[in-house]
Amino acid sequence: MIGGMTTLLATAIGLTGLAAASTYDPHRVNAPVVPYALEPLQWGSVSPAGWVRDWALAARDGAGSPTRGPFATLTVNGQSVNGWKDGRPDFGGFWDEDSAYWIDGMTRLALVLNDAELLARVKEDYDHVLANPYDFHNTFKGDVVEGWVRSIYSRGMLAYFDGTGDQRIIDFLATAYANYTAPDSVCKMVDGVCDEEHQGSRSLTQMEALLEGHAYGGPLAMKQLGVQLMGPTAANGGYAFLQTLLSGCVTNRTNIEVDGGCEQHAHGVTFNEVAKLFAMAYSWTGNASHLAASVGAYAMVEAFDVQPHGVNSADEDMNGISPNIATETCDVSDFIYSNSWMLRITGDGAYGDALERAFHNAAPGAVNRTFDGHVYFQAPNFAPINAQSGNPTVIEKYMEEYYHSPPCCTGNQVRMLPNYIHHSWFGADGGLACSMYTSSTVNVTLGNTRVLVSSVTDYPFSSTVEFTISIPSQPSSGFEFPFLLRIPGWLAKTDKSLSVQINGQAARWTPDALRKAFVRLQRAWKDSDTITVNIPLDVRATQGVTINNGWLNQTSPNPPDTLNGQTEPPLLGGGHSNVTADLPFCIVERGPLLFALPLETTKTPIPPNVTCGVPVPNADKATGKMIRQINSSTRETCCAACTKEPGCAAWVRQPSTGDCFLCRDAYGTRPASDRETYVMPTPTSVSHFGYALQCDTSTMRVTAASELPRPFDWPLDAPLRIEATAVKFNWTTGPWLLPETPVARGGRDLLNITLIPYGCSKVYHVSMFPVLD
Repeated sequence: MIGGMTTLLATAIGLTGLAAASTYDPHRVNAPVVPYALEPLQWGSVSPAGWVRDWALAARDGAGSPTRGPFATLTVNGQSVNGWKDGRPDFGGFWDEDSAYWIDGMTRLALVLNDAELLARVKEDYDHVLANPYDFHNTFKGDVVEGWVRSIYSRGMLAYFDGTGDQRIIDFLATAYANYTAPDSVCKMVDGVCDEEHQGSRSLTQMEALLEGHAYGGPLAMKQLGVQLMGPTAANGGYAFLQTLLSGCVTNRTNIEVDGGCEQHAHGVTFNEVAKLFAMAYSWTGNASHLAASVGAYAMVEAFDVQPHGVNSADEDMNGISPNIATETCDVSDFIYSNSWMLRITGDGAYGDALERAFHNAAPGAVNRTFDGHVYFQAPNFAPINAQSGNPTVIEKYMEEYYHSPPCCTGNQVRMLPNYIHHSWFGADGGLACSMYTSSTVNVTLGNTRVLVSSVTDYPFSSTVEFTISIPSQPSSGFEFPFLLRIPGWLAKTDKSLSVQINGQAARWTPDALRKAFVRLQRAWKDSDTITVNIPLDVRATQGVTINNGWLNQTSPNPPDTLNGQTEPPLLGGGHSNVTADLPFCIVERGPLLFALPLETTKTPIPPNVTCGVPVPNADKATGKMIRQINSSTRETCCAACTKEPGCAAWVRQPSTGDCFLCRDAYGTRPASDRETYVMPTPTSVSHFGYALQCDTSTMRVTAASELPRPFDWPLDAPLRIEATAVKFNWTTGPWLLPETPVARGGRDLLNITLIPYGCSKVYHVSMFPVLD
């Protein structure tokens, strides 16, 4: 317990009506000590358009659907669960991070889409919690208090307040945190195991709720408790963790401070959630060491753990840079969110680069095209085990399921989209800053003048972005404000630069003095002014080597991991993969897009005498695998429905009710004597993946469609393709372990292979290629 802090808020709950401290958000009434380099806008002031809106609507109508989404119909411990009971997904008796992630993401999605129906659904949840504070204070997993869950849930509450002005939220949080007890240590040992998630370092994320709650009008005591969590007297280890980050303990690998010593790993989500907190504290303390800690931590991750798809490896610990190392979908959402905070605080465009790269690669790599299925893990290179043996095995965690267990990623997946959309715009010096090039509309008040800016683009599939400024009550002389544009960091790797026109005429711009990698257009703007930005999108072929971040320094891999009864090879992720350092690879990029060779899988046609598949005795395939449910079926109608349903790999029928479940895959069965389960034939081959790439852009050719297909769903028939030169070779290890040296051509023929955006290739692909000597 932190001395005196548990009662600090109890005597200071009264709220005062303060004038807004932010020019851009009327609900931000208390300003930090160090102003944000980029001011956050009010939730709901930025709305998506174009292909990103298509994708956001798919998220709403897929994962967010009360009838199609993962929590629409769910069976937990033999009981039917209403996925939107009281507005939130109910996971059968306890409230976990998955539910909190879910409501946070759905709240933000409702606000950016201005979707009143979806907002009303999440309001049901907040109404329930406001009326039942016990559910907020006592969130459990087993007998361990879930402070981590409370922190996530608070984010959704604060976004809801910012978008709606519902004062009940701030009143509730001020009261709820009045008796807050900080965690005893960074890592509480439970049964001899570090329980960092529930009682340790992740609980430090309460600081976000405290500081943001104060910014939105909560009492000063909330801020005081928030910053003290990182103070030198904090018994919970926040200061010790800060000292570790500053001491050089993590300068060459992802170590986390635990009980005074450095462990040689960090859970990816834990790292992303905790490492940004020091920068958040800096805004309210002015202590430069806080900022230096977060900046150094993310520089370290970029150097040692960020995979070509843009997000740190995390299977589930961060584990270096290698084609065989997976990334958990939770990390995709959290990495995007954390980098939006770092961009806000520092104004450094490098965090915008990280956010952009993650959103355009790892984010679509995490979900299927209809956004009603997602993977738990993705990897830069992935194909079924024994892919070309005629009997491939697919690891369940890498499959696009509508629900994975544990369901943290199921709840977290939607947060990727609204956090990118909202943070594509910020305020700056009384004007606006465009941090992400995407079709959108931003509606803000600058001073006393209403300004709307619309952007139209197919970026990064095309290079032109056009902004139109609307000033309904424009003064006759125009309205002056700065307009900032981020220069993508990858442009520095080419010999090109941004070109900007205002009303069709070449414009002069100057580097922004306060924000790294932003340029500034300063003038008196008039209604209907246009800004046209051209962003050169040249192909880049980059050679690199695999990196072992120090998590494992063994001469042989760990024993195989077991996932849901399947034995996983030690070179295929799963949290126990040994990274061999210094293996050469080549990646191909264009703008922020990573390109990959898609691997097509084929299924054996169903023989006439096996139309219903192969029976599996005493097994249940329904939970977590269902495409859809059919009521009052017979065995014959259930079977026939599966043979006609795209993607149906197994069907389950419950004779007592007649319910029929059509399922996506044939893995992860569990005992169930009251069900009859039939497995359909599985994929038997995967297209050839053994290619060594000529890492030279002079031999590459880009083909682009004249326009994007709409609605856009990251199609396999991709609108952008790169023809590259390669040779076939016998990749006997599968696409998981790179050759130790570049592949000699020998007498092999040069071939052309077609690469598509990584996000269009989905699960099976190669994006880190062996290098052709």
